[in-house]
Amino acid sequence: MSRKFIASIALSALVAASLSAAPARADDRDTARAIAGIAALVLLGKAISDRNDDRRDQHSYHAKPQNQHGHGVRRHVQVDPKPLPQRVRKMTLPQRCLTTVQTRRDTLRYMNGRCLQNNYRWSESLPRACEIRVKGPRGVRTGYQAGCLKRNGYRLNG
Repeated sequence: MSRKFIASIALSALVAASLSAAPARADDRDTARAIAGIAALVLLGKAISDRNDDRRDQHSYHAKPQNQHGHGVRRHVQVDPKPLPQRVRKMTLPQRCLTTVQTRRDTLRYMNGRCLQNNYRWSESLPRACEIRVKGPRGVRTGYQAGCLKRNGYRLNG
């Protein structure tokens, strides 16, 4: 409720009480009651005022600090990005595991199996249909065809 509305109700109650009072006779007991009533109204008004001030403080805005030349001082605040949901992370492969090999016929792009085991938590759940073996000077390497993984919904980060 607004402060003006409550104040008007309190004022009207005070006026109504004073108009309907008995003939003017004031003893110590009546004076004490009047002072207690006024004090209660003052405390009620103060509580309402403090409550409204607290609400206003929550939405206050502060000006940027200024340096000598009148330009705003920039503070570098690092905000960590929100982590991706597991279903998205599971389908995102690390870019560093992509390997390109030149063969006699064409260029072969595949995801290195050992790199995936070290850098990808769900390497055991990759489709076996995409698995390949590549012969090279260092022996036979196991990996996964990049195009096949892409067709199965996987993507590279970065």
